[in-house]
Amino acid sequence: MGSLDDRLVRRELEAGYRVGRVTDPAVAGGLREVLAAARDPDVDGLVKSTVRSIRGSRVGLPGEWAVWAAVTVDGGEVVGMAEAWDRCTSSIKGGSGRPVPTADLVDGPCAGLGTLTRIVVAPAHRRRGIGRMLTEARLGWLAGRGCSHVMTTATIPRGDDEAAQVVGVHARHGLATLDGFRRAEPTKGCRHCTGLESCACETVVMIGPIRQPNA
Repeated sequence: MGSLDDRLVRRELEAGYRVGRVTDPAVAGGLREVLAAARDPDVDGLVKSTVRSIRGSRVGLPGEWAVWAAVTVDGGEVVGMAEAWDRCTSSIKGGSGRPVPTADLVDGPCAGLGTLTRIVVAPAHRRRGIGRMLTEARLGWLAGRGCSHVMTTATIPRGDDEAAQVVGVHARHGLATLDGFRRAEPTKGCRHCTGLESCACETVVMIGPIRQPNA
């Protein structure tokens, strides 16, 4: 029987996609079209942020960042990207808007808690398992960096079913939504609702142990 990594690679090939870590900042330009699918009007800002993550560090933040890309096996088209951070934010804003120390959420010091950050899949390639592949790659990297648990926040713009799908992917990997941190209130100046008077985007916070993906 092959190793777990071998089986994951075989499963990716059968799906028609491959996932790999991006280590060359020059590749960030090739991610631009996928990043545009994030519905953030500042695509240039996303590209610059991705370059910093590829380089492995962010100014003022400890730890290491990493970026992965999903490409088609036939043609090498970039169809998805995702990031992870081997640390966590010191606090999270709950439904009341007040910051809550992350250590309080995990019942103790948050050492060993990594973060799943941005994930985007091109619209034409959604619902084909790419999000799962990108998530498994990130979880494997975080485990290798010494993380035992992982957290993530997901903003769900109204009318965007991809964000809701991302929450489902994380749930299938053992992450649970934190009670009291699911927010659904008008937010002034939401980048997802440009041109509208207000928004009702939901913000979901999830935490769970890192577990090996099923073979």
